[in-house]
Amino acid sequence: QSHVIKLLPGTYTFHEEAAPNGYLKVTDFEFTIDENGKVTVKEGQKDVKIVDGKLVVIDQRKDKTPKDELKKEQKQKLPKSGTQAIHPMAGLAMILIGLSVFGSNIRFRKN
Repeated sequence: QSHVIKLLPGTYTFHEEAAPNGYLKVTDFEFTIDENGKVTVKEGQKDVKIVDGKLVVIDQRKDKTPKDELKKEQKQKLPKSGTQAIHPMAGLAMILIGLSVFGSNIRFRKN
């Protein structure tokens, strides 16, 4: 978002206290305003440029970190890897085993 600030001639230091979410904090830099209102900055500044006589600060996006990617993965739903239902054949086998144990127990008691 643009901010228009009228400053008197002199040398100033631009300082960003905190960067917006997803952006890197701008490195402090000095700029000068002369008696005619012309703005200048030192050569080699990567976060700032002069456009139409105005100082323009360029925000750099943060690179995504593995931690960011992990958060993204955790938000995705995981596929179901198992089931809570008993397979019909397993259920039938358990019933047959139970009946045979019960039947043999009754047969031994009669003897």
